[in-house]
Amino acid sequence: MDEQPRVYIFVLKRLAGWTHYTHSRDMQELWLKIISAGEIRLFNVYNKLGQWGGLDMVKGVILPVSKQRHTLLIISYLVVGDFNLHHPAWGGDMACEDPRVDDVIELMDSADLDLWLEPGTKTRMGYNSNTSIDLVLALRVLEERLISCDISLENHTDSDHLPIKTIIDVETEVVEEVRRRLWKKMDTEKFLKFVSANLPDVANLLLDPTPTPTLIDQKVNFLLETVQQGIQVLTPLAKPSKWARFGWTDECSEAIKESWRLFRFWRDSKHDSFQSNDIFNEKYW
Repeated sequence: MDEQPRVYIFVLKRLAGWTHYTHSRDMQELWLKIISAGEIRLFNVYNKLGQWGGLDMVKGVILPVSKQRHTLLIISYLVVGDFNLHHPAWGGDMACEDPRVDDVIELMDSADLDLWLEPGTKTRMGYNSNTSIDLVLALRVLEERLISCDISLENHTDSDHLPIKTIIDVETEVVEEVRRRLWKKMDTEKFLKFVSANLPDVANLLLDPTPTPTLIDQKVNFLLETVQQGIQVLTPLAKPSKWARFGWTDECSEAIKESWRLFRFWRDSKHDSFQSNDIFNEKYW
């Protein structure tokens, strides 16, 4: 892809059974294998304001899928993203109707898609007004697996778009956990004694002038096996918390804290800029 993508899909490392496809910089797709229930296809879309590339891409992919769904091992599909289109169906009774917004309505009818966000839910915070332009569309039969779909302020960072959390009840495959060793806590002295005690005399490790490949493999494997046994006995396994985040630092926490502080001030005051003062610091820290 030559241009910078405008949509991303992040997948948990422990999640298995998925495949990612890039249709364009404005549309990506994730196939997720569901245990005993086929697959779910997730489409993440960006439709640029005043342009229709993202919308046309969605129609070109979703409509053929909806027509062939009965012949495919697919449980359902979801379409999420920033459509940059206003309509009372999702924006509430006072929302306007943008050009080509009927294409989305027709797509929902043709592909049997339901809107999961409550109509009128504001997804983007503007200076003068809040709007509903981010959508979560899903096949109607998937609604029985829906647990919740709503704005999630606890996951908000510094975007003018509010995060949407969608939870569905499905069972997925997981990657087998590989536990790491705490190498700094290895008892080096005992390890060396263990290896020395379990290795044969040096004379027995020497090779003939013209050793066979099989003999070389046997000697090397014996050395490796002895070392691995010493590691297993004398190097403890790490026991990370399920909430541990690799690479996370205090600087990351401070950056999020500051971002939240500024967001709360902007949300309450709708000011583009401000100057620090005692009132601001007292209220928003």
